[in-house]
Amino acid sequence: MRNLKVFCLLFLIILFSNCAYYNTFYNARKLFKEAQEIGYDDQGRPKSTAIQKYNNTIKKCGVILTDYKNSKWADDALFLLARSFYYKGNSYTIAIEKFKDLIKFYPESKYVQDAHIYIAKANFKFNNKALAYEQLKSFIKDPQNKAFHSKAMLVLANYYLEDNNKVEANYYYQSIIKKFPKSDEYQEAFFQQAKTLHISGNYLSSNQVFLDLLEAKVEKKIKLDARYYIALNFLMLENYEQSYKIIKKLLKDEFRTAVIPKIKLLEARCLSEMNDTQQAVEIIQNIKKENKNTLLAAEASYFLGEIYFTKLQDYEKAIEAYSDVNKENKKSEYVEKAVSRSSVIGEIIQYNNPEKNIPTRDLVTQKMKLAEYYIEELNMPDSALAVYDNIIADPQILKEKLDDLLTIKNELPDSILTAAETDYSALYSDSLSAQTDSLNINSADIDTTRSVYIQESDTLKAVSISELNEMIEKIQTDITEYESEYVPFARFVKVWTYSTILNDSVKAAETYNKMQAESPLNQYTQAANSIIKGEKVELLQTKFKHDRKEYEQAFIKFTSHPDSSSTDLVNIAEDPYHHYYTKANYTLGLYYYLTLRDTTSARLFFDRILNEESSTEYKTHILKLYDGENFLFSERLDYFVNKSTEEDSLISTTPAEIDSLSTEIYPDSLSQDSILITTPAKILSKQDPAAPLTIEVPKEPISIEIEILADGTPANVTILDDNLIRADELQKLIFLTVKSWKFQPALINNIPVYSKIQDQIKFKFE
Repeated sequence: MRNLKVFCLLFLIILFSNCAYYNTFYNARKLFKEAQEIGYDDQGRPKSTAIQKYNNTIKKCGVILTDYKNSKWADDALFLLARSFYYKGNSYTIAIEKFKDLIKFYPESKYVQDAHIYIAKANFKFNNKALAYEQLKSFIKDPQNKAFHSKAMLVLANYYLEDNNKVEANYYYQSIIKKFPKSDEYQEAFFQQAKTLHISGNYLSSNQVFLDLLEAKVEKKIKLDARYYIALNFLMLENYEQSYKIIKKLLKDEFRTAVIPKIKLLEARCLSEMNDTQQAVEIIQNIKKENKNTLLAAEASYFLGEIYFTKLQDYEKAIEAYSDVNKENKKSEYVEKAVSRSSVIGEIIQYNNPEKNIPTRDLVTQKMKLAEYYIEELNMPDSALAVYDNIIADPQILKEKLDDLLTIKNELPDSILTAAETDYSALYSDSLSAQTDSLNINSADIDTTRSVYIQESDTLKAVSISELNEMIEKIQTDITEYESEYVPFARFVKVWTYSTILNDSVKAAETYNKMQAESPLNQYTQAANSIIKGEKVELLQTKFKHDRKEYEQAFIKFTSHPDSSSTDLVNIAEDPYHHYYTKANYTLGLYYYLTLRDTTSARLFFDRILNEESSTEYKTHILKLYDGENFLFSERLDYFVNKSTEEDSLISTTPAEIDSLSTEIYPDSLSQDSILITTPAKILSKQDPAAPLTIEVPKEPISIEIEILADGTPANVTILDDNLIRADELQKLIFLTVKSWKFQPALINNIPVYSKIQDQIKFKFE
C-alpha cells in the first residue's frame, strides 16, 4: 500500500510539472501569435504593443529552458525564443546566436532547417547582405534540405527584389513555380513574379501572369491582390475604362477593410484620367481624412497634387498638396517626387510672371530650368520645346526695342545729348530685356531737364539721357549674348530632344540647318552636328549644367581647405558670367563674417551682391547683417544667430553650415546629406534603450555624439566613452536606438538648421 502511495505521489508530481510546463509554453505561443497579428507600423517596424508581447514570450521561453531544459519540447521553446528576438527588430545578433544554439544542441529537431533560413534572414536585416545571400544559396545547394528549398528560394527572391535586382528575383520566382507547384510558397512566388514585371514597367506581361494566377488554385486574398494590380496595369497602359470597370467590381468583392482605401485611391486616379476630377478630389480628401499620418495618406497627397497640377492647373493647391506628402509621412517614396513637382510649379509661376528687374542671364536660366523640368520630371518634351522657342524669339523682341531707343536718341539735338552726359537725376529701375510689353518713347515729351519718358503699359517713367545710353548698351550686350550663347544652346537642346526623345529626324535636321546657317562655328552647332551623325552627346556638358557641377566641386574643395585663397570657389565668385557667381559670393561672405569675423574680406563678397541690378533674396539676407557700410555689432550678431535657439553664444561655423543657410533661397544649391550648425536641434521623440537580458547594463550614462540628417533623422552615431570600444552588442543597441529618435531643427533667421549634438543615454532592465 505504501509503495502505491509513493507511486501515485510521483505520478501527480510529474503530471503537475508537465501541466505547468505546458501552460507556460501555451501562453508563450499565444503571446507570440498575438504579436504577429499586431503587425508593423508604416516604417516597417514592429509596434510597441507587439514588442512587449515578444518580450513576454522571451521571458516565458527562458523559464522553460531553465526549469525544463531536458524536456522533449525544449527545442520548441528555443525556436520560439529565437524567433521572438528576430521579429522584435533590434535583436538580430541575439536571434542568430539562439538559432545557432538550436542547431548545435538539438541537431535532430524539426526546426533545424528553418533555423538556417532565419540566420540568413537575420544577417540580411542586420545589413550583412552578402553573407545572407551566400548562406541561402549554400542551403539550396544541399540536397538534404530539399524539402525546404522552395522556402529558401522565396526568401532569396524577395531579397533580390528588395535590392532592385529584378532579373535574379524573377529567376528564383520562376524556379519555385516550375519545380515546386505544390509548395506553400508557390502562390506567393506566382504573385511576386507578376508584381516584378509590373515594377519593371512591363505592364502587358505583368497582366498576363496575373490573369494566369487567377486561374490557379490560390487563396482568395491573393486573387484579390492580383485583380488590384491588373487594374493598376490597365491604368498605366492608359486603358482607363477597363481599369475603372475592374476597380468597381473589386470594391464590391474586397472583404479586407484595411485594403479598401488603397483601391479607392486607384479609383480616384482613374477618374482623374477620365476627367472626372471633382469626384476624384473628393475621394482622395476622404482617404487623407481617414488615414492621417500614414504612407497611404502621403501617397494620396501626391496624387491630389498631380490632379491640381496637371489637370486643373491650380498651382497653389498643387503646392499645398505636394507639401502634405512630407507632413503625412516622411518615409513615403513620393516625398522626393513631390519636392520635384513643387520646383516645377515654382519655375512655371516664375516663367509666366517674371520679375521686371531680373537680369537677362537669370531670366534665360529660369527658362532653361523650366524646360529641363518639363523633360526630366514631367515627360512633356513638347512643352520644353515651346520654352526653347521662346528663348529663340527673345533677340527679335530685343532688336525691336533697340530700334525704338536708337530712333529716339537720333532725334535728340546734339546739345541735349552733350549736356546730358552728366545728368543722373532721373531714376530708371526696370531692366528692359525682362519686359514683354512694347516700349514707346515720345520725342515730343522731351523734358527741359534733359530726360525722356518711357511708357510701359499705362506707366510713364522718367529716364535720363545717360541712362538711355546705358539701356541701349545693355540691350546690345544682351543681343550679343543671346546670339552667341543662348539661342545656339536652345537650338542644340531642340536637336537633342527631337533626336533622342521624339525620334523626329526631320525636325532635328531642320533645327540643325538653322544653326549651321547662323552660327556654323559655335560650339553648340558642332555638338548638334554630332547628334545628327548619330554620335552620343552628353547634355550635361553644356554651359548651364557645367556651371552647376563646377560649383559643387569647388564647394567640396572649399569645405576641406576653407582658408585657401586660391580655392576654385573664389574663382567662381570673381566671374560675373558664372551661373553660381552670386551664390559663391554669398557663401564666402557668410564664411568670412560669421566664422572668421573678417569683415574686410566679407565686405568684398557682400558688396558684389549688393551692387547687382536685380533685387534678390540674397540681398535681403545680407542687409540684415550688413547695410553696405556697417556690419552688425558682435553682440547683436550673437543674438541674431541664436535668437530662435536655446543657446546664447556663437560657436565657429563651418563652410558646410554656411552653405546650408542659402539652401532655402536658391533652388540649385548643392544638396547636403547632412547639415551641421552651431546650435543644437531639439529632440521631438526619444526613447532610451531597454537592454536585453544578454547585455550587461552599464551603471553610468553613456555619452554619444549624433550627426543629424536634413530630414531630422540621425546619421552618424559616435560613442564617446573609450571603455565601450569592444562592447559590440552594446554599440549596436545604442546605434539602433538612436536611429529611432526624431529631431526638429533650430531656426536661424527662420531657416531650419540641424546640429551635431552630444547627449547621454541610460539603460534599464526589460
